[in-house]
Amino acid sequence: LVPALEAAETLYTLELSNCLGPSDLKSVVAFLAKNQVLHSLNLSGHCFDEETAISLANAIRKHPVLYAIDLDSCSLGGGNTEVLNKILYASKECDSLVLGHPSFTSENVVLLARFIGKRIALTSLSLNNVWVNKDNQKLLSHALGKNKNISELSLRNCGLQLPKGVLNNNNLEGLSRLTILDLSNNSLPATGSKGIAKLLSNSASRLSSLNLSGNRLTSASAKVILPALKGNNTLLHLDLSNNSLGEPAVPSIIDMLQQNSTLRTLDIMGNSSLKIRSGGQYDYSSYYAGGGWSSLTRKPVVPRGKLEIERKALFDTTSLQSITSSNHTCEVMMTNANVGDSHAKTIGKINSLENEGLKVRLKVVLAINSANKELYNASSFSDLPLELFPMLLELVQQTVVNDTALKCNLGRTSLRRIFDLISGYNLQLLFERGSGLRKVKVTNLLPAKKKPKKKRRKFGDEDDPDDGTFTAPMGCGGYARMVYVYDPDLGRHVWKMPSPAKPTRKSARTNN
Repeated sequence: LVPALEAAETLYTLELSNCLGPSDLKSVVAFLAKNQVLHSLNLSGHCFDEETAISLANAIRKHPVLYAIDLDSCSLGGGNTEVLNKILYASKECDSLVLGHPSFTSENVVLLARFIGKRIALTSLSLNNVWVNKDNQKLLSHALGKNKNISELSLRNCGLQLPKGVLNNNNLEGLSRLTILDLSNNSLPATGSKGIAKLLSNSASRLSSLNLSGNRLTSASAKVILPALKGNNTLLHLDLSNNSLGEPAVPSIIDMLQQNSTLRTLDIMGNSSLKIRSGGQYDYSSYYAGGGWSSLTRKPVVPRGKLEIERKALFDTTSLQSITSSNHTCEVMMTNANVGDSHAKTIGKINSLENEGLKVRLKVVLAINSANKELYNASSFSDLPLELFPMLLELVQQTVVNDTALKCNLGRTSLRRIFDLISGYNLQLLFERGSGLRKVKVTNLLPAKKKPKKKRRKFGDEDDPDDGTFTAPMGCGGYARMVYVYDPDLGRHVWKMPSPAKPTRKSARTNN
């Protein structure tokens, strides 16, 4: 592998994660010491002994253009503080650094906190899968407050008891400089959610991505965090997956989606208490009472919180105006597939598109054909701009021919339904330009021009085209049927075209 790497003169990114042995690591580190063009290096998932880790630090320090280093899940000398100190010193001029391994000791975390508090060039720092005790959390919080350059911070699975340490009131000003914050797989009780709410409601906050997955968030925590997004216009991505959100959090989610128009993605998957529907299972009580299989009945299906979020915030099909007023900007990830009467997966794909008008038209088509067929009425479109009808017709025609927008088969009935609506509305009024036009003045048609009479030709005229050689027009001959005959050359029966018919003209018969 190393000779191939040395021969690549334009190799800017190298990823060799979780695939090398001790001798291979030494060879790659030796290659890095000679390399002069590499920009990004990913060696995550390896175990470096002290000698190899120190050689790696020297190679990073002397490299002229290496700016991104990923050593996630790497043991650096088994937690040796001196080795980590050399790695940090070598990386102080880089832009991005990823570290983390269960072998990291408390002394390693203290060293990392001191490193963060100094003047370094790092703009992105990740510390993952490292246990950080209460005292070290305070050190990290103080260091992050002093650092003015880090804008992307990840403290994933560090055992943080938020808001203590990182999210205390004294550190909110430092965190407001961040654009990406990943605090997944920690612990964020209701008291910690207040710190998150203050961070999101801060007018100076530049946070665009927040990951709170796996923090044991409850509905009470969601009721504190989500209202802060009503006035926030910087956050684009929010991850609340794999928490303990339940039905009480649904009104807060709906209210936030109705008032926030800048959030692009919201992930609420993995919350077991937040469902699309419940019920529908067989009730075996009558069977066990001796009623037999014929007495089995199903429990009634009850719509739950996720379906309520879809129907009230993302896809309200009670009227055409409610569809237009729904949230078209946020892709809410609730499920991996459409379940029952829910169209959550399809609505998520629609909201992920860029064209606002296309989103509305797609939702109208989906509502007419699947969600609310009561909208299949020409009178429902009386207040709709006339230009929208040809767009709907064109849209459905495109989805029937090449279904790339919705990724779901609406079928030919969609085209039929839209055509019926257009025909039942007012076909003449439909294709007149102008959305406010309600009456059309019909004028008398101009008299058609008379066609000039064709000159009659006589037999024998020089310009008579009928005097030329007659050739039979295409498609006027008889059908040529194939016959199954014996072929002496092949020794078997084959299908062949019949032999041409014998001449039947009198001249041909005379010559014969």
